[in-house]
Amino acid sequence: MAAGLARIPTTPRCLCLTALVWCAPLATAMAFPGTDESNPPFMPTGADLAAPDAAALEHQMGLTSGFGSLGSAQGWTILPRLSAEEEFTDNVNEVSSPRRWDLTTIVAPGVAVLGDSDRVQLRLNYEPDLEMHLRYGDQNLLAQQLNAVGTLTVVPDLFFVDVRALAGTQAINGGVGGLGGLGQAGIGGITGTSVLPPTTATTGLAKQNRSETSSFSVSPYMLYRFGDLATARLSVSLTRSASSTINGFAPLPYVDQGINSQTLDTAQGSALIQTGDAFDRFRDTFTANAQQGTSSGTGFNDSTRDTVSDRVDYQLTDIFGIYGDIGWEDIRYSGNDALRVNDMTWGFGGTYNPNPDTSVTLGYGHQNGVNTANASARYALTARTILTGSYTNGIGTQLEQVADQLNQAAVGNNGNLVNAQTGGALFTANNALGVQAGIYRYNTLTLGGTSVLNRDTLTLTASHSQETRVGTGTGGTSSTVTTGSFSWMHVLNTDTTASLTTSYSIGTPTGGGASTNSTVAALSLQHILSDTVSTFARYNFYDVRSSVAADSWYQDVFLIGITKQF
Repeated sequence: MAAGLARIPTTPRCLCLTALVWCAPLATAMAFPGTDESNPPFMPTGADLAAPDAAALEHQMGLTSGFGSLGSAQGWTILPRLSAEEEFTDNVNEVSSPRRWDLTTIVAPGVAVLGDSDRVQLRLNYEPDLEMHLRYGDQNLLAQQLNAVGTLTVVPDLFFVDVRALAGTQAINGGVGGLGGLGQAGIGGITGTSVLPPTTATTGLAKQNRSETSSFSVSPYMLYRFGDLATARLSVSLTRSASSTINGFAPLPYVDQGINSQTLDTAQGSALIQTGDAFDRFRDTFTANAQQGTSSGTGFNDSTRDTVSDRVDYQLTDIFGIYGDIGWEDIRYSGNDALRVNDMTWGFGGTYNPNPDTSVTLGYGHQNGVNTANASARYALTARTILTGSYTNGIGTQLEQVADQLNQAAVGNNGNLVNAQTGGALFTANNALGVQAGIYRYNTLTLGGTSVLNRDTLTLTASHSQETRVGTGTGGTSSTVTTGSFSWMHVLNTDTTASLTTSYSIGTPTGGGASTNSTVAALSLQHILSDTVSTFARYNFYDVRSSVAADSWYQDVFLIGITKQF
């Protein structure tokens, strides 16, 4: 029952409407297996293999998915660790010329916390990374990596608190393969996280091409069930998000850094009431939301977003359902990029849910001032192969998009944040599109597939992201990036794992008209020396080609390291 990501009204009128709802109703009506979109605190169970496969692959899954699997039993596990690494790059400043080499020593203490008790469910992974350069001291940096998703039960079956946190670095200029970089588990790890593809996204990137991005939300909510008749939910949510170019030695998450910084504080209250099982195949869900935000550096000063909607679902069969909704929205942004959307919303669609591992929702409607489609899909092709897909759109700043994705997140088996609805990737656009201020109409299509074989894990992801500037006098400039990536993880033996990742990206990541295509490739090898010690080696290659010659560069990065878990 994770509460929605948040933005909480600070005015009395906002507090009158309360309870955060995202994507769909929270009550679990048995007549609606395909239309109940839940937000579990951990990786959806559809990621689990069938029993025979799980037994055959027990060791491999322990290597590649240790973070999630450790939390299978009730209790608390706290795993401190320390990684020491040495990195060589042949283009430390990431310029076309002159190319300069450097050696970097990285010291990265970290901790993974996995808690599952009657009152608290928590998944947290935190790692500060100290980077000290031999030749270019201006590149020295203490970067922060954090992801956390937790739920506190204050009063059983009545009062809960949802907490979410995210911190990490991303490429300011975009266009480096779109492999992520936010919500990742860190550099080191005994259970396999050191070789997973997402960690390649910012390894070796120059300090001037990295932004510290963070988001934090806390959402207390009340949930009350009127037997089989209905469920009501009231919520208040507070969110703080920030992003800034890394200029100093130790940028702090959630803090206004003062230089090229963006901050966003939001408050939201909402209310939901949903009919229950007593109505058999029908379900009605009424929601009301009021949100208020204040910002600096994003292109607006204040914003409000007030919505009401009523959705009716009807389950045609055990696996097929249809829905329709109608409502009203009033969206306002003030400041340099003033914007107003005030109109009726409507939508309709269908759901397909043949088994617990497959759920597909397709819809079409009018929201955020435009007619648009929406989709969310998780399809179990076999017991070992999962396909995922989503299409999302909306209006907001880049920080609002980060906060919205954090709201959809669960902690996956490798310790990274994934889409709780599908198990697919989140934050795919953060290293693909450049970091920019402004209010955007955005569209993101993400497709993915993962197959787990006896010794191999194969992952394929494709995404298309577009941001079009909206608001007074903005000119409607667009940033568009299309990215495809492939990763292959292979278990060489019980102690050694290798991975290969490659990604290609093309588009206009900064919206200034300059087209960019890039190739990112990575090779990784990890060897476990003991239950608490592992060594690893990695090679990264970046090749960025821009229509602006000065923005073209390539780089080789070599890294070796050791991790001790305590």
